[in-house]
Amino acid sequence: MNRIRLYLELTKPRILVMVLVTTTLGFLLGGTSRDSVALLFFTLFGVGSATGGAAVLNNYLERDFDAKMVRTRNRALPAGLIEPVRALTFGLETNLLVEHHVRRDSGSDSPDGRLGSGDRPRRPRRMGIVCDSVRLAAPALLRHRVDISR
Repeated sequence: MNRIRLYLELTKPRILVMVLVTTTLGFLLGGTSRDSVALLFFTLFGVGSATGGAAVLNNYLERDFDAKMVRTRNRALPAGLIEPVRALTFGLETNLLVEHHVRRDSGSDSPDGRLGSGDRPRRPRRMGIVCDSVRLAAPALLRHRVDISR
């Protein structure tokens, strides 16, 4: 159970809650009466996963700086409670989970960003492009990081 708490800490839950509250308010204020609770749930799932994954990757990239600062040296990565490669894997998998569901669940892309809204021709989604870039760049970044640490 303690390890789960450490991984949850990497997602920066207080920031994540602020993002999800803002997303919910924007959804409710900008939506129409035909918006469903399921759409809100999947929106929050996607935004939460992407935000949490980005926070984990930020923790991974900043771990050397965090180890030097008094305020942050006791975080999970600088303190050595979680191996850096496991945190990197967790962050990438969290972001790729979002990318997988966006591609699978969106029947087509619409200008207003709603999932599965019509028979319009498909075009690349911005999130898919970002996730493809991360997926293609990750091996090179990992090799680069390993080479620097030797």
